[in-house]
Amino acid sequence: VRLPKLTLPTFDGKVLEWTSWWEQFNADIHLNEELPDISKFSYLRSLVGGEAAQAIAGLALTSENY
Repeated sequence: VRLPKLTLPTFDGKVLEWTSWWEQFNADIHLNEELPDISKFSYLRSLVGGEAAQAIAGLALTSENY
C-alpha cells in the first residue's frame, strides 16, 4: 500500500495536547483499514516522545501489542 506523505505531530505525553493529537492520529492511521496493526503500531512508536514513548518502550513491535 502506498500512502501519501503525511506530516503528523509528535505526542510527548502532555495531557492538554492529547485530544488534538489523537484526533489526527485516529483519522490518518488508526481508522485506516488498509494498514495492518503492526504498521499502525510502528507509526505510533515513531510519533510519540517523552513520557508517551517511555510508556510503550518495553512493548515488542507486534500486532497484538497495538
